[in-house]
Amino acid sequence: MDFTKIQVLLITILAFTGLSSSLVFKLSVDQELKYSTQDLNYAENVEKLQNINISIQNTGSVGCVFRLRSSLNSSNGQERYYSRPHSMWPGQEARLNIYQIPLKTGLETTNISLKTCEGWQKLETLNYTVENTSDQQNLSEIDFEKKKAQKGSITIKTGIKNALAVPEEAPPYWKVPATQIQNKSAELTYTPEIYRPEENISYRIINTSSGKVLGTLNVSVEPKKALIQSITVKHLSYILLVSLLINFAFIYRRRDGILSSKS
Repeated sequence: MDFTKIQVLLITILAFTGLSSSLVFKLSVDQELKYSTQDLNYAENVEKLQNINISIQNTGSVGCVFRLRSSLNSSNGQERYYSRPHSMWPGQEARLNIYQIPLKTGLETTNISLKTCEGWQKLETLNYTVENTSDQQNLSEIDFEKKKAQKGSITIKTGIKNALAVPEEAPPYWKVPATQIQNKSAELTYTPEIYRPEENISYRIINTSSGKVLGTLNVSVEPKKALIQSITVKHLSYILLVSLLINFAFIYRRRDGILSSKS
């Protein structure tokens, strides 16, 4: 094969390789994030609790975590309330709920936004009327026991059988959803912007059946291990040492008893 034929063959191979690469590129499917919203519900007149909820469907080709946010202005600045995050694969649908506490009477305006994999997207601006907040002042603190706490989650036990814990105060930009108290226990979850164990989160406890405000709950996010997790190697060493001493004492007394009976 002469040099000219070798050149033609090499050019043909390179051209075919480039064409194949371009064909593979054109056949690749772009992953797209899309969603649809429907059935936005909220109360136009409220007293103690506003529940804003909406259905979200993932209509794109990628999975994503969705979250709802409500932003309203108050005397302390802008108050933000969040739903729980919902992980949805393409085709899945979920209903996102926000519970927020009206702190003043009169007309209230709140902006509703949706968090997707591409950031926050504004959905709607809502107006509603707050009729009465007189029984929400000077509330007593509710007793509780913190059973376990780690970054993002706090497990508590309380004397209240069933109620709703709605976040009232939290560190700036921390995402704290409302949590159901069921059978006197609850797992309070949160997503910190920057975690510090010295921070606190306060909740307002509401009986969802009667709408009565039962009191407030102020919880430290400082980590606390469950009892079984709190038993360290040092504790186990003490337990083992005590067990060995008891066994030695039992064996010694038993030997003395045997010797005494023989004598």
